[in-house]
Amino acid sequence: MPTLRPATPSDIPAIIAISQSAYWSNFRDLEPGAWDHPGYRELVRDMHRTEARDFWPDITLAEFDGVAGGWGARFRGRNEISEMWVHADFQGKGAGTALLRRFLEGIAAEGHPEAWIETHRRNAGAIRLYRRVGFVPDHEVSRVSKGLGRDIPLIRLRRPLP
Repeated sequence: MPTLRPATPSDIPAIIAISQSAYWSNFRDLEPGAWDHPGYRELVRDMHRTEARDFWPDITLAEFDGVAGGWGARFRGRNEISEMWVHADFQGKGAGTALLRRFLEGIAAEGHPEAWIETHRRNAGAIRLYRRVGFVPDHEVSRVSKGLGRDIPLIRLRRPLP
């Protein structure tokens, strides 16, 4: 079982590495053809650097024997879980579940009646995880990816809180 802790600025390289591993281990199946888009790899790398730099005060790390294996983020005062990333080497080992439970506790403690999260509609692994923790699909939406220049299909899942 992972240990959870708040991220610090010194964790930014690990946060980027986790994001990159999770993204590229799943993206091939989610968006075929993206690999061939000029400059896309650099855009994704820069996106993950920006997320790590901008979100770190709200990031929670999941560590396995001192090694960062996953991270997630939510902004205090909001009921959205904004980010969830688990390194490919640590997927299926409890990091995602532990992070989700921590965020749900915080959202409930703030008095929100529900929590929500979005993911790619074809991200079957993430959807399975979210459903196991009590989320149910709410609606589908698409957003334009600046890097791909096309809509990315997303699904929003919600979970009522006690």
